[in-house]
Amino acid sequence: MNADNRIPTSSPWGAVQDGRVLAHGIIIVSTSGHGGVRISPARLKQMPAALRLGRRRWFEEDCEAALVGLAFADDLEFTDSRRDDLAAVVANWFPTNWEAYFGRTLEPGESYLRDKETFEAATADQFVVDSALGDWHEDVPAGLVGVTALRRSDGITTPLLPDFVLGGGHRARTASADDAQAPATATAVPSRVVLAGLREQAQHRDADAGGAHHHRPRCSGRCRAGPEANPQGPAADGHTAGPLHPTPATAGTDVGTGDI
Repeated sequence: MNADNRIPTSSPWGAVQDGRVLAHGIIIVSTSGHGGVRISPARLKQMPAALRLGRRRWFEEDCEAALVGLAFADDLEFTDSRRDDLAAVVANWFPTNWEAYFGRTLEPGESYLRDKETFEAATADQFVVDSALGDWHEDVPAGLVGVTALRRSDGITTPLLPDFVLGGGHRARTASADDAQAPATATAVPSRVVLAGLREQAQHRDADAGGAHHHRPRCSGRCRAGPEANPQGPAADGHTAGPLHPTPATAGTDVGTGDI
């Protein structure tokens, strides 16, 4: 029995409940709360250096599995559309790997993480909205929303100034670092204004339904911690399959690849 194709009984995310061999040396598993892909030592050597995460052979299912899918797209017989989807996931969450693999620099709007980093660097000395409280909070009057802002350069959090509540209908504006001291209590924003902004955002998202980079892509965040985080409990939003979409098999069994 080939050890490279044997479904393991344990993983970095806990006991394996089911799994499947996607191709020789590439196994995808699920646990009670999460899952991922394990590749064999031979597959690690075959994997392009630009798509590796050091010498790790486990890749969590939400984001990191896309690195494996892109590296072995031929062996996994993925369509061009599926390859594009995997490349988009890598661009969003591993922009440096994407650039090294494809040999070009990502443009603004092509990577969620790169755009986030660019925005945070450009606004490090500005107050940027980071939280909102509904009128269920004791400090927020009925029908209003309390808004606060964070300045990342020094970590100061402050109530948002009245003149910087909302701009452009759905975007929160920022206050510069040298603005006057903010009031002692949080600024209250009418709920109808916030709801209108959310509706406008939804309309923009629906209009751009064909684009992968116009809104925050799905990711549990576990990919940022890596398998070493070893989460054991169920996922807060329920366990769902990642970009490689496994079909269950019993843990501890040797499954051939002919039924892929």
